Order: sequence, then structure tokens, then C-alpha cells
Amino acid sequence: MPGVKPGTDDVKSKGTLGELVPRQDMREGPGTLLVRAENCRGCRSCQLACSFEKTSVFNPGKSMIVMERNLVDGRVAPMIRPLGCDLCGGDPACAKACKYGAITYEAGPTNEKVLVRSWSKGGA
Repeated sequence: MPGVKPGTDDVKSKGTLGELVPRQDMREGPGTLLVRAENCRGCRSCQLACSFEKTSVFNPGKSMIVMERNLVDGRVAPMIRPLGCDLCGGDPACAKACKYGAITYEAGPTNEKVLVRSWSKGGA
């Protein structure tokens, strides 16, 4: 699969864990958001930072991030809406706000906007 390195469980996100989608225009972007679901604590700091950066209002409903729940163990993780996210021009507010490493930013030219690490087995 394009963009997925053999031997890893990282996949490009379409908005739900495990679905694949390349950048819509296939041009190189400024970097990639890496979502590690197992690190998320559900604090929603990423949502608040995103909404404030975009609209100057702390409102999770205006964020480009939605929280998805793992139905097996009930844990939540941030999911980025790739069509609405512009990576804050290369300095994503969500990655700066996440103190648990659930969302990190890797600068550098890439065709991958958002990479999602699959849920760990057993919810660990």
C-alpha cells in the first residue's frame, strides 16, 4: 500500500482507524500529524487548541478533531478530519497542546497528512 512502510502498523487516515487515503491533491505538504491512539488520555486539549487556532473560540465542535471510541475497551483517541485540517501552516496547535504524545508532528515534505497508529492489542 502506498505510504505504509512494510513491518509497521501506521496507516494514513480517512477519519477512522485503519482506513487509507492519500493527500487529496498528492502534492507534498509541510509535514505529517502522527496519531498514536494508545497514548490518548481523552483530555481533549487537542480539540480545544484546534478550535481556538481556527476560530479564536474554545469549542470542540469547531475543531478539525473528533474523538473516536474503541468499542472493545472504551478508550478514546483523537481523529483528524484530513479535508479540513491545514496543519496550521506547519505548526499544528493540536500537537503542541498534546502532552501525552497522542498527536505529534513530523516536519518535512511528505504526501501523507495524517498517519494513525492502530489500536494496541488488548487495549494496552
